[in-house]
Amino acid sequence: AYLFLQVRQPQKAAEAYRNYSATNYAKSPWGQSEALPYLIESGQHRKAIAINRNAQKLFEGQDTINNSYLIVLDRFARSYRGLQQHALADIYQKRATVLTDSIYAREKESRAQEFAVIFDTQEKEARIAQQDYQLNMQRTITYSVSIILMLSLVFLWISHKHLHKIREKNRREAVLFLRYLTNYTRAAILAARTLRKTAGGQPHRPKGGEAMRITLHIGPFTVTIIVKSKNRHSAK
Repeated sequence: AYLFLQVRQPQKAAEAYRNYSATNYAKSPWGQSEALPYLIESGQHRKAIAINRNAQKLFEGQDTINNSYLIVLDRFARSYRGLQQHALADIYQKRATVLTDSIYAREKESRAQEFAVIFDTQEKEARIAQQDYQLNMQRTITYSVSIILMLSLVFLWISHKHLHKIREKNRREAVLFLRYLTNYTRAAILAARTLRKTAGGQPHRPKGGEAMRITLHIGPFTVTIIVKSKNRHSAK
């Protein structure tokens, strides 16, 4: 009905209003208030005020800082202005202006609270992310230190085993050398005693300062033995 009035078809608008008024929903307070734009636009201001009062009663005992109640005040202002009752129209218009400011302030506060909640949530998420990062770093450092310690222990163990093998090898070679040296020393002494004898059974006496040099090859070692004899003068 309201749209037909906007396109200047009042007869169709009136017919649409009659059809709407015949429905069950149009008999309820909210259903009647749905027809207020048509009634105000068609100049039926007194009827509009009566229906609007019934709609206003629905807000009693409830929060009226909302856009629905703002629509009720605006319809009162337009209806009284249509009846040339400008004083009442101004009263409702001022109430509508104050309500508009209250709605804006509440929405602003609500948005501020929403932003505060969002900021608090983001701050908590950032704090949790930072804690997770620090925990991961600590774990990484702990694992790295553990791996380094294990590798160090393995290296020390390998070095110790290698050093032990070298010492054992040196000890065995030293024992073997001493064994060879003992055997060859005995053989050298026997050889020296044999060389002192002459072919006819006469002892050979070296000249003064004469020395006998015996070279022995013992495994990886070369040993030289020098045997010196003393000069003995005959009493004859």
